[in-house]
Amino acid sequence: MKLFVHHFRRQLRAFTLIELLVVIGILGLLMGMIVPALSQAKAKSRTVQCQNNLKQLNLANAGYVDANAEALPLAIYRPDPMGTPGERIYSFDDQLYEFLGKRVTEAEKQANRIPIAKRTRVLLCPEDKAEPLPSFTTPDTWRRTYSMSEANMSGMNFGRPLLSVKDGGVGIYYSSFWGPTVNPSVPTAILREHQIGSPMTTLLFVERPDARNFAGNDHFSVTRGTSNQLFGIGGNKAKAYHGGKFVYAYCDGHIEVKEPKETWGRYGIVNPWAGDWTMRTDD
Repeated sequence: MKLFVHHFRRQLRAFTLIELLVVIGILGLLMGMIVPALSQAKAKSRTVQCQNNLKQLNLANAGYVDANAEALPLAIYRPDPMGTPGERIYSFDDQLYEFLGKRVTEAEKQANRIPIAKRTRVLLCPEDKAEPLPSFTTPDTWRRTYSMSEANMSGMNFGRPLLSVKDGGVGIYYSSFWGPTVNPSVPTAILREHQIGSPMTTLLFVERPDARNFAGNDHFSVTRGTSNQLFGIGGNKAKAYHGGKFVYAYCDGHIEVKEPKETWGRYGIVNPWAGDWTMRTDD
């Protein structure tokens, strides 16, 4: 019996310091491998969620186009001067909201904010961590990540119907606030699906992570190019956002994750209305 007890005690002896250090070192190596893998998996899941968001926006756009004789939603419709009682301020998400399974009233569309009570996660990429700026907030302010590629309405044509659609993006806007003159109360230029010469290479929705990009708001409803996209992130944060990439939705319905420079097109530089940012077929 004594021999058995002695043998049992020898089996239960404590670890030596060296053995403990070896075990701790092995655990540390394992954690060093597991933590980055988990971080990469989480980042990938956020990118996948963003892709799914844009797929749903593309489907909502397809529903809108079918219901409106091939017409795409206007990025911004703000025909009355700022401050006019009863001013109408519609953004693309106001028009697509019912096709996302939620309905907003005319009054809610005109409020320049979609009510928080009707909030949907489809409009916000989980990678977009920007906090709303206090100076821009209202009781119904909540963040939106996405924007439409901006139509070329510059110069004398700024804020007016397009003279030619091919050199710009698909996000047409009517805004007396942005343009030099009051716009017509009824839009005189509507972009229709068949006018897009190269839907596979023409951007429809893009990411615009910015603290001032709010759901239902006309501001940031259009994005001119990758410099606009990067400005809202700032500094080295852009390298972490989707690993230095953005998720893009195209007019034919497909989604791509790519570096900003891959959308630049014929100029090979950050230049508005070139590459994927236009409806041209030669860039």
